[in-house]
Amino acid sequence: MKKYIIFLGALFITLINVVLLTFWFIDMQYKIDETALNQKYQLPLNLKIDYWGTDISLSDYGVVLVNNSDFLVLHKNKRIAPEQIVLGELDSIYFNHTRVLVVSRQDSVRTTVEIKADHQIIINENVKKTSTDNSISLKDPELISWLKHKNSTFIDLSSLTIILLISLFINLYLIRSFVHNLKSKRADRFIC
Repeated sequence: MKKYIIFLGALFITLINVVLLTFWFIDMQYKIDETALNQKYQLPLNLKIDYWGTDISLSDYGVVLVNNSDFLVLHKNKRIAPEQIVLGELDSIYFNHTRVLVVSRQDSVRTTVEIKADHQIIINENVKKTSTDNSISLKDPELISWLKHKNSTFIDLSSLTIILLISLFINLYLIRSFVHNLKSKRADRFIC
């Protein structure tokens, strides 16, 4: 009976190790990609792109613009005074070193919000074409999956590594105990 309990314990810990190892590889790949993605999606004027889903706030804002203190600057369904314009889903960002243009769409209305270096905001509706040095599509699947992963990581890589090492040690101990138990049972059979 004891060998079955040890076997089941070893099997259970092995399954836990497989899950932990999968999370560890996902986090490691994220850490490797994070520097390149931070560079690729870097904005001027101390602005950053983020993803605020229902796990962060009561509302599902989706892709948002925040400042470097993570204070919400621009998001969908935001009412901008004095024109009282309600933004639709943020669509794309065009930027150079002095300004950031955020294009949003709601129904057939295309609204452009221009943020200048002095934090002045200019709103234009139905702008046909925007021209700046760089652009980012906020519907880019790579961007969305990176932002969602960034916000959903609860255990940092070092803690996950420690948990995985402890779990592997326990697993090796249980497997060793099981094999030792099997060998001692076989030896008892040959002695009798």
